[in-house]
Amino acid sequence: MEENIVLLAGDARARALLHLLQAKGKTAAHLSACRSVEALKAEITNAGTLVLPVPLSRDGVHLSGSGEACILLSDVLCALQKGQRVFGGGFSDAHRAAMEAAGATAVDFLKDESFVLKNAAFTAQGALRLLLEHTSEPLQNLPVLVTGFGKVGKATSALLKSVGCRVTVAARNEAQRTEARLSGCEAVTLSSLSAQTAAVFNTVPARIFSAQALSQFAEGTLFLELASAPFGAEEKEVRALGLHHIPAAALPGKFVAAGCAKAMLALLETDAATGR
Repeated sequence: MEENIVLLAGDARARALLHLLQAKGKTAAHLSACRSVEALKAEITNAGTLVLPVPLSRDGVHLSGSGEACILLSDVLCALQKGQRVFGGGFSDAHRAAMEAAGATAVDFLKDESFVLKNAAFTAQGALRLLLEHTSEPLQNLPVLVTGFGKVGKATSALLKSVGCRVTVAARNEAQRTEARLSGCEAVTLSSLSAQTAAVFNTVPARIFSAQALSQFAEGTLFLELASAPFGAEEKEVRALGLHHIPAAALPGKFVAAGCAKAMLALLETDAATGR
């Protein structure tokens, strides 16, 4: 009997994944609307595989993308069945423990190195699209600052440089600064930032910008927040100083949903083939 795959909530990535699964002849359904707890649990119980959002939840209570006060994470966890495979992104230790206690196998997309690298590249593509939407300046020699040089920082720096931007990377780690210089970027410490930049791409999920640090930048400078909470700066401080604050969460889902869905499908198929 064909395995029943249920996708719960999420964004455009879930809808794109549904189409890919159905094109392969899989029995799959996407549930995003509010429904009774009983109906929701019945759908979950009958599923062999569940695909939850990336990230799983933004408020710790509801599934991401399920609408205001809609699908409760607790309702999902308590309906899991032994033998199910549960995919999603950003599982906490408590989430994973609850899944395993139910006898389900938890697979976190954001723990898979290949998926994470692809996701970083998709985030960089989304960041470039936002830059193009919010500036009328030519990209050639446009001075931009990327804070952090992890996977997203590296992908963003490389893409911006490839389109002609003059990229400076700010990182605490000397090894990362050396790597940035070897890739053709300028590199500075977080404590020695230059105000001469048209756009800041923050990839550090920590408060690295004080109001004083932000005051170095010229009014109208773009501040793109690519990092997750607690973010690189306080939004009200960014706006109060006349900088153009651009929240940029979940860029892969907004701009590269089809690519993300293919990456998700690859992990689903790999996991099924290995029989984890």
